[in-house]
Amino acid sequence: MRNKPNIVLITIDSLRADFVGYLNPKEKNMPFFDSFLKKSYSFENAISPASPTFSVFSAILTGILPFRFGRFLGIPDNRNIKTLAEVLKEHGYSTYAFLANSPALYSNYGYDRGFDYYDDGYTDSNKLYLSLQEMLWNIREKIPEIILNSVEIFRTIIKSVILSPQISVSGKKLNEKTMNQFNPLNDKPSFLWLHYMDAHLPFFSG
Repeated sequence: MRNKPNIVLITIDSLRADFVGYLNPKEKNMPFFDSFLKKSYSFENAISPASPTFSVFSAILTGILPFRFGRFLGIPDNRNIKTLAEVLKEHGYSTYAFLANSPALYSNYGYDRGFDYYDDGYTDSNKLYLSLQEMLWNIREKIPEIILNSVEIFRTIIKSVILSPQISVSGKKLNEKTMNQFNPLNDKPSFLWLHYMDAHLPFFSG
């Protein structure tokens, strides 16, 4: 069991490759990340299966293309579908996730499947923002494609005008929370997922 490597999955919502200094020398805003990439494997021709967070992460965590689930949001309670955390747990891993309050990744959408500990940042959330997002996601699943753009415009207005920009947990606070609460078991390898929101609209974190 101890010979198995620990695994850390780090995801950064809305970060574009051309804003990373390793791929664009004009950018100097992520020096540690750039230095880490220099001694790592970098997949420069990676293609995202979708754009929205709630579609991409269903694919990242299951290996199944978005909309194969028949829904826009989350991972269904389907035992024929296994998440990355469930597979690793079956192979003896303890599994943890700390997320910077992305409403698209809350545990009630099934993303916590297979995790021993899943902190989705809900307690730090803007509850008005969450309720409006849930309403709009439900509308998305029922309306024709032709008027979907209007819903997206409404979502953008809510994010950037109506609500306070401080709707997520900063990377610094997420790191502090993780270091204080992450308590791996010594006799098991660990899988740790960290998700950051600092680069996401409206570009502020509280």
